[in-house]
Amino acid sequence: MKKLIQIFCLCIIPVITGCGYTIREQYNYRYNQDSYNHPVKPGEVQNGLDLDTSTEDRILALDPENISEDQVRDILSLAPAPRIINFHGGTSSAYKVMESLSEFFVSMGYPENRVRNPADGTFSYSCLRDVKKMIGIIAWYYEREGMRPIIIGHSQGGMLVVKILHYLADSDKDELMVWNPLNEESEKRYTIIDPLENRERPVAGLRLGYAASIAAGGHTRLLVNQWDVVFRLRTIPDTVEEFSGFYLKWDSAGADFFGLIDSPNRYRPAGSARVRTIKLSGGSHLSLPDVRHLADLPETRQWVNNYRPDNREVLNDEIIQTEFNIPLAGDLWYHVKKYWTIELQKLIRAKRGLNNG
Repeated sequence: MKKLIQIFCLCIIPVITGCGYTIREQYNYRYNQDSYNHPVKPGEVQNGLDLDTSTEDRILALDPENISEDQVRDILSLAPAPRIINFHGGTSSAYKVMESLSEFFVSMGYPENRVRNPADGTFSYSCLRDVKKMIGIIAWYYEREGMRPIIIGHSQGGMLVVKILHYLADSDKDELMVWNPLNEESEKRYTIIDPLENRERPVAGLRLGYAASIAAGGHTRLLVNQWDVVFRLRTIPDTVEEFSGFYLKWDSAGADFFGLIDSPNRYRPAGSARVRTIKLSGGSHLSLPDVRHLADLPETRQWVNNYRPDNREVLNDEIIQTEFNIPLAGDLWYHVKKYWTIELQKLIRAKRGLNNG
């Protein structure tokens, strides 16, 4: 019994001292919009999309899988974007690298108000967050912003991303409640007004567009807060359309079998989700999401903007020898641009259908 208690303490102490870390920075940042402040009505979010017809037409003409830097600057930047919700791992440094990732997105052209928590200005949630509350927050944003959030996690935060997808798939309609991220309170309801279909729907079963997990697995599987996902970490359910999973060779904290064997680290779809696994060859577990600088250097910025997941040859480029995490930056930015375009096009079409119907 004594030995069991010792093992339990070894598992729980890193969780308490790690993922429970409270961000000490106080940001002078708050964001609000009208749809945050009252129960939304059917059609309200669609009609709140304030774009002229010419801009809408230009957005609808975009190919989501081929978005250039000029199109981000000249077209997409004129419109809102899906919220990006990040989850960091177990230390203050883990938060800082997710801040770096968020600043990378902003520097590449993504709206700052869609990567920061509107309540306190932070860039990432703790991996210790309650999974059901986070799902309720995701649903709240979708209902009020009209575009499905993108979720990205690093280390134990990456495990939370996969856990969210499984809870969305497995929960009954009266299990997942809407949560307000501004006051961190439950709204005592299990349904939202779908902003595209203008009808009530349950939070359970909501399907996201894109999610990503960075360096999740390894010995952190043993921590008690991960036990409910430990045997299904590499299986991605149908509650996301597209998923990217990243792992690093020799990473005991985020890869199974130190990342030396591909099969245990490869993510697989449970059904129709499009799932990719990207093996990274250099760097450290902690530094993988630290990509802010890649947006500032002309050579790396061009590489990231030109990245396409169907071009496997780019993974052999010499630049990866010095910028080990540039494939991660390229893949994430490609998919963020893609689903920014897809979600925006859906909202525009829904608005036009409402006004023409």
